[in-house]
Amino acid sequence: MWKLLVLPVFLVAFLLAALLVFYRGSYTPPPLPDIAFQEIDSVPAISVDYPDEPVLASSPVGDDARGHLLIDAAHRNNFGLSELNVLLSRVSARGYSSAFYDAEEGSLAEELSQADALLVILPVTWFAPDEIAAVVDFVETGGKVLLVGDPGRFFRMNDMSEPLGVFFQPDYLYNLDEYDSNFREIFVRDFEADPITTGVGEMAFYYAGSLNSVGPALAYTGGQTYSSISEVPDRRSPIAIGAHRNVLAVYDWTFMIPPYSGVMDNARMVSNIADFLTESDRTYRLTQFPRFFQGEVDILVDDPSLVAKAASMKQLLSGEGVVAQLQGSENVGRDTVFLGLFSEHSSAARYLEANGILISETLATPFASGIPLEDLAVISLNSSGDRDVLVIMADSAGGLETAISRLKSGTFRNSLVNDNTGVLETE
Repeated sequence: MWKLLVLPVFLVAFLLAALLVFYRGSYTPPPLPDIAFQEIDSVPAISVDYPDEPVLASSPVGDDARGHLLIDAAHRNNFGLSELNVLLSRVSARGYSSAFYDAEEGSLAEELSQADALLVILPVTWFAPDEIAAVVDFVETGGKVLLVGDPGRFFRMNDMSEPLGVFFQPDYLYNLDEYDSNFREIFVRDFEADPITTGVGEMAFYYAGSLNSVGPALAYTGGQTYSSISEVPDRRSPIAIGAHRNVLAVYDWTFMIPPYSGVMDNARMVSNIADFLTESDRTYRLTQFPRFFQGEVDILVDDPSLVAKAASMKQLLSGEGVVAQLQGSENVGRDTVFLGLFSEHSSAARYLEANGILISETLATPFASGIPLEDLAVISLNSSGDRDVLVIMADSAGGLETAISRLKSGTFRNSLVNDNTGVLETE
């Protein structure tokens, strides 16, 4: 019984001893400094009210959009939705629609086939090899890509950016002589002449890093700017072009977010970036059906018995937002779809031959000849100047219907023999 009483007494004695050893008296904090309000330094950077005036005429978004921006959200990207407001509002003002890619509705290649520009901000997980290949192919066909990093946030970009000619250094830039509210908030006043830098004289970057690029650097820091991985001050670039003119890399996300987007010429730079994303010169392949059609489309059939198939094609295009009409004769100034049978291919022969396709008793393509026509269909895209002509030929009306259904489902891509030609078995 007495042992049960000794234990609590022992614990109390231990706590009292510890209190005497570690807490020898009370703590009195030092007095707060008495600093007059007027003595506190103000932020030296000046906010500028820049009225965004799109270079390109705006138009409604949605089905009538001038183009489409795809935003990567499939790699745990380290940004908030509200941080996109300034940039996306300017993209929208230029007539572009935008959507997020989250890898749930399709592959990146499929999503890019319907896009004109790609925005990648602070990805955390690596891009898969097939995704990298899709982005490289997108760039090679004229798609615009904007890559955004920020040393203040964790991200992984170089696996995808290096094939595009850009390397994000694992550093941050700082200047001990001149800065905004701290030494990492640097000023940049040295810009190369370029549409991206038009009207930009000075910017404030709030957490910038340095880029190594195959293409030209567009902005340089002052000579007294240091990199966190180098002890030598030097001119360094947080904005650069990649190996292709349509790849732009920016190594500071913060300057595009309010209120920092309103400082100095930051807002003008955001507008110039929006211009870059929405000035598309992309060329399309058959795999991007029906993205290559930019206006109203004529549908032509030689055989009146195929009118029902023309109606199916019109319905398919309408579902994709393309206005199409059945016509009785060709207008060489308009995009056109030719629907026909191999036995009556003469009206579209010149467009097929331009792609190396010859129809006689058998089918000849650039890769094979002597192919029997039975249970076969050909889909061929001919792009010349501002006009796109899609030719769909088959051995029978049923074969045409099969080809149209393959276009609708996207499975025609499995039968492509080159960028603009598909040969389909219809049975």
